[in-house]
Amino acid sequence: MNNSNIPIILSLTLISLVFFGLFVTSDKNALTNSINTTTFQQWAQCYTKLNSTTCDDIKNNSTEQNLCYYSSYQVGQLTYDDSNFTTTECHNFHSFFKTANSSDMINTGNHYFYCYMSREVQNAAYQSQYYYNKIYRPIYISCAGY
Repeated sequence: MNNSNIPIILSLTLISLVFFGLFVTSDKNALTNSINTTTFQQWAQCYTKLNSTTCDDIKNNSTEQNLCYYSSYQVGQLTYDDSNFTTTECHNFHSFFKTANSSDMINTGNHYFYCYMSREVQNAAYQSQYYYNKIYRPIYISCAGY
């Protein structure tokens, strides 16, 4: 990455965060931890049917592609159990996931909701509108039943 792109990326990141903050605080239908009955099997069936989209699919917009990679990395740092920055709720979710059956509900113990729907993880995902709308939201929000 060219050093001259860093101020642009940082500016776009800041703008994205501001818009996301306005979106979250103004959304009267914000995600809530309602009774979610989505099972691991339903979740997996849903996300395997999605069109496989990655940050590599972004063409002719290196700034958005870099933001997408950055969002993906940040979400991974917060949610993947092997990261040094995994949140407690994400660690708890993955601990449950390792022993769960396909018929178990993904939000048992509310760990899924407090991991993937947390403001911290959502903010990381929203660093890139492409990542949030095309990757994160379909897999971790829609397929999860929220």
